Amino acid sequence: MRHLVSFLVSGVLLVALPVYASPEQDFKQAGQFFASGDYEESINKYHQAEKQGMRSVELYYNLAGAYYKLGNYQQAEVYFKKVAGNKKMQALATYNLGLVALKQGDNKKAKNYFNKSMEMTDQKKLKQLAAMQLNKMNNLWSVYFNAGLGSDDNVNFTPTGSALNVSDTFYALHGSVDYLFSGSKQNGWLADASFYNVNYSSSKSNASDQVQYGFGIEKTQKINQWNMGYLFHLDQTDLGGFDYQAITKLQVMAGTALSSKESLQLRYRYEDINSENVLYDYLDGWRQKFRVQYKINEPGHRQRYYYELELNSRNDTATASYSPTRHTVRGVYTQILDKQWRISGDLAYRQSSYSDVATWSRDDDRLKAAIYGDYRLDRTTRIRAEWAYTDNDSTQNAYDYTRNVVSVDISKRF
Repeated sequence: MRHLVSFLVSGVLLVALPVYASPEQDFKQAGQFFASGDYEESINKYHQAEKQGMRSVELYYNLAGAYYKLGNYQQAEVYFKKVAGNKKMQALATYNLGLVALKQGDNKKAKNYFNKSMEMTDQKKLKQLAAMQLNKMNNLWSVYFNAGLGSDDNVNFTPTGSALNVSDTFYALHGSVDYLFSGSKQNGWLADASFYNVNYSSSKSNASDQVQYGFGIEKTQKINQWNMGYLFHLDQTDLGGFDYQAITKLQVMAGTALSSKESLQLRYRYEDINSENVLYDYLDGWRQKFRVQYKINEPGHRQRYYYELELNSRNDTATASYSPTRHTVRGVYTQILDKQWRISGDLAYRQSSYSDVATWSRDDDRLKAAIYGDYRLDRTTRIRAEWAYTDNDSTQNAYDYTRNVVSVDISKRF
């Protein structure tokens, strides 16, 4: 019996029996293309084997899997239904038909498939997977909460990006809630609300206390090989106990798999910034950010790299500019030590150039490095300890500073 390409439930790529005939050769090559992430060529090879007379449940299952990976859910459904005609494969194929229905945004159909899959099989793992999918679908709410304590040796939460030369301790709280009100998380509509608060202990740095709250709506969908997201968000920020800014955000995100281990993500964000306090009217205007991110996910480690371009247009005055053009590069490496422990290194460089105004000019180079360790109590609860160092070098002495922040926090997802 020919084996199946690794997909969804199976965990290892298995190959065909020794190759003696052309259909078998095409089948084997198709599996190799699938494993490398070249799903289009994999499909071509499977169809070549089919044209040469191969009619097997393995072939149809692998074809369905390749179409699924490409985001062609209509064809994936066609071939999973062929597989479902085989009694031994019926439960697995039905489970995968549920996944296809989820991607198509048909929750009712997906629930029906997952329930049928559970009834058809005695396999514990498959029953657990189907039950997990049903639980996710029934749980339309997603809640995140984070609480932390820390020490900052040079508080720099100021509108202009300078530092206060004040050391202080602080606590931080962050919470968010998402509600899926239509479709699935991969293809549907979500509403969210968020809250963020940083509070310093000393009156010397109370002017840097921040409170931010917001709400928004997001549309997700699949277009060919791309996972798309469109976000509209409204945020209100208070600084030092007073009104500060209201920001309207529009964001478009796109992500695609380059291979079984690599992915590419693109993001564009536009922010309309309105001052809520006459003291900060010079920051009125807009900000745009373009980001390209590359990820590698392997069993023992994770890597993430991105480049971001930021453009600003603010109310520059006759004596200073507040409209930087910024270039940021960042890399994060995470080593997975075991099921509980992870350690990460984070390094970022940002170059900022401000428009020249009269006799005033400003260019900044900022280096930021961090090391943090995570301990995972379970799949939804994490404790993190972090040390972060920032060195900002500016042509304007007021913005020259170094900063060390040590913190520990706990987060929980519900």
